[in-house]
Amino acid sequence: MAISKKTEEQIRQEKTSVVMNTVARRAAYYRANPHKFAELLGLNLKLFQKILLVMMFQNYFFMYIASRGQGKSWLSAVFCVIRCILYPHTQIVCSSGTKGQANIVLLKIQDDLMKNSALLRSEIEKCNIGQNEASIYFKNGSWIKTAVSSDNARGMRANILIKNCLVI
Repeated sequence: MAISKKTEEQIRQEKTSVVMNTVARRAAYYRANPHKFAELLGLNLKLFQKILLVMMFQNYFFMYIASRGQGKSWLSAVFCVIRCILYPHTQIVCSSGTKGQANIVLLKIQDDLMKNSALLRSEIEKCNIGQNEASIYFKNGSWIKTAVSSDNARGMRANILIKNCLVI
């Protein structure tokens, strides 16, 4: 009985295949359960926030109307980072009436989420939030940028648009 030996290339391909299958299985799990991925990042969500986050991932159009202090911007920031990590090359634009309001979601990511999550910090390549331009770039090719809701922002293209409305 002849025993065939595997070449080093075949062994390497088998190991790569096992790793990629594991990554695909885990990515599918976390894409279906983004609230579990938030826990992995070290973020503590309330039950209503978990429900909202799952609905954000399951629907093409999502609107959340709530009073002050409900954490709308914070939850939008959580959605943005989870989406950018789980779906490589995602392009997100956060838009609002003024540049300062548009930057709120990115500031939540920089000042709150990144400080509390080492795993999130390891996923972000560059974070630039200034007066003229605000953007966060991820190592997997995803990015989040801001734009003012005006005719000047017409040329921006993205997979996801987050519109912050401030009603007084």
